[in-house]
Amino acid sequence: MHSFFLSFFLSFHRLKCRVCGDAFETAYDDESEAWVYTNAVRARIIDHDADANTAVDDAMDDDDAEYATVKATCAEIVAVSNGCIRRSNLIDL
Repeated sequence: MHSFFLSFFLSFHRLKCRVCGDAFETAYDDESEAWVYTNAVRARIIDHDADANTAVDDAMDDDDAEYATVKATCAEIVAVSNGCIRRSNLIDL
C-alpha cells in the first residue's frame, strides 16, 4: 500500500478524520515554526466506480479535485491506494 503520510497545518478549527470522525493530534514543528496535524494522510476523493490509477493521472489536470484528510491508521484500514480514497469510505462531518 502506498500512502502519503503528512502533517497538515492547523486552521482555525480542529480538523477531524473523514473516516472515523476523531480529531487529529497536534504538535509544534520547530522546522516550520507552526502547529501541525500529526499522523495524517491527505487523499484525493474518488467515486466508487473510478480507478485509483486513472484518478491520480486525472488529478494533474483537475483543479476541482476534492481531498480528504484522514488518520494514517484509518487510511490503512480503508486501503488508500495511490493517494486516493473512495467517497463511500468517508463520513460527513
